[in-house]
Amino acid sequence: MTPRTFTFVKNVKGALYVDLETYDMMGAPKTFVFGPTIEKLVIPYPYALGLFVSPAALNMYRNGIFLIENESELYKAGVEQGFVAREERPEVTRLVDIENAIKGNKVKVLKDLIKKGMNDPILVDNVLTCAREYFDGLSNEMVDLIQEATGVDLRIE
Repeated sequence: MTPRTFTFVKNVKGALYVDLETYDMMGAPKTFVFGPTIEKLVIPYPYALGLFVSPAALNMYRNGIFLIENESELYKAGVEQGFVAREERPEVTRLVDIENAIKGNKVKVLKDLIKKGMNDPILVDNVLTCAREYFDGLSNEMVDLIQEATGVDLRIE
């Protein structure tokens, strides 16, 4: 049985606005707002399935700006409705994993995350955002790794 709601999870810092249509275009378009402190939103079925008919939101999802907790169920419903053929999205590095590695000065963990997805612009942005937020507590080794991987100088004079 298909769930009546789906949980969308923000995968970037700051606020995020996701514009969704209903899958059948019968409801009014709606903007779902993740405020700076809101990590998850519960999205009703018609709007969640509308992800497949909302090009901007679908692009944000494919780029890893937000994730879906019960993604397989949403894709299953999308296939049943004829909106999508199952396609594999590249694995997305979660913001919480990046943040934990940087906050804890876990150089090896961050190095592995960077190696896995350095061509992902969302990963680079999340690494830099977290590095700036926790800069005072970072080891020199961590700062050097981030600067080398991103090409951005974190030390501001």
